[in-house]
Amino acid sequence: MTNKKKEELIAFSVLLSMFERAYLMYKQTNFKGGRGQWEGWNEVMDSYAERKNFINAWKLNGFGWDKDFEDLINKKIIKFNGEDYNNE
Repeated sequence: MTNKKKEELIAFSVLLSMFERAYLMYKQTNFKGGRGQWEGWNEVMDSYAERKNFINAWKLNGFGWDKDFEDLINKKIIKFNGEDYNNE
């Protein structure tokens, strides 16, 4: 793995941590009160779920998260990339 790939993986790990924190924060409030903010986070997650480099980072780092958050990210990736994204 090149240094650039390692740096990218680290950056995506930080981004995923931010996504998970936002998910957990808004989940606790049942997505009320911060609906507009949650929709913004959701749109950003969608935009990353389409990216091959994000998917590759998720394949390497997509475990050990909150189970519901893992399900959310997996569903988003499948939505944009099809059921067999793990087999690419």
